[in-house]
Amino acid sequence: MRGTKKMLGAALTTALALAALATPAAAAADAETAVTGEAVAGQAVVLYRGAEHERVVELDPALSTRQGLRQLRADPQVRWADPNAIARASVIPRDPGTGGGRGGWQADQWNFLKPPPVGTACSGSLPCGVNAPRAWKLLRRAGHPEGRRPDGKRGPIVAVIDTGVAYRNMGKRFRRSPDLAAGVFFRGRDFIDGDRVPLDKNGHGTHVASTIFEQTGNRVGVTGLADGLRLMPVRVLGVGGSGSASDVAKGIRWAARNGAQVINLSLEFSAGFSGCNGLRAVCNAIRSARRGGALVVAAAGNAGTSGVQMPAKVAFGVASATIRGWRTPRG
Repeated sequence: MRGTKKMLGAALTTALALAALATPAAAAADAETAVTGEAVAGQAVVLYRGAEHERVVELDPALSTRQGLRQLRADPQVRWADPNAIARASVIPRDPGTGGGRGGWQADQWNFLKPPPVGTACSGSLPCGVNAPRAWKLLRRAGHPEGRRPDGKRGPIVAVIDTGVAYRNMGKRFRRSPDLAAGVFFRGRDFIDGDRVPLDKNGHGTHVASTIFEQTGNRVGVTGLADGLRLMPVRVLGVGGSGSASDVAKGIRWAARNGAQVINLSLEFSAGFSGCNGLRAVCNAIRSARRGGALVVAAAGNAGTSGVQMPAKVAFGVASATIRGWRTPRG
């Protein structure tokens, strides 16, 4: 785990909503997009005139991606064409190593604790945290303990767009994460296998979901930031933790249409995609979700710099990052 300028998980901001970042919106539809980032070979994401949504098009195998895009953009029936960019999970999960004692989560989840005063260096006794205990206190005062509604029922639906979540038992291979309450789950979708069972075959999505939803006060494992919310698992990243821009866009649109009030994206595209031009399917999906009233949160990235990677860079979303470099986890 590298220790300098690492980006904190979007999951933390999903629960606490830290800060919005602004960049220019998508460029003109006929703009030439440099193919410098990672993309699915032989594919393009195309929006045809008169169509409501984009679709994936297979390119002529005799042409390079750049040539194929140029050919598509010359077609008068095409509004825009982009590479089918590859998204990768923004976190590398690690075992927490809990001590098991009362309040022991604080030793593992120091990032939940109160940060030191501005100008004071982070240390073992003064960790760089997000002050979750104060957020919990404010929620209780407002009648929303652990993110629940005043009537005690579970609060808003949060969609975790990721590798899936270990939300149910299935055969010998899959087991529900023991610290995720059965009642937390809302119906989800799997855009990798094309079904309604978005089980996690990687572990990243369950790690992200656990940061938000793990039960508190039950003497099991560690604690979640807002375990009173409802979780909508949406799988768009495969076994290896990667997926396509087209699937990410589909996942965002599906979540927004099906009631997600917060959409969490702990994923990133390579630095070659520095804005919406080249990722118009994803940007348009985020913009549509925002117009529908959803809060979209994305991880700023793991490049080890102060820069922000896509899709966290969009002006109509919220980006999550650390403000100090000491002891910061990836993601």
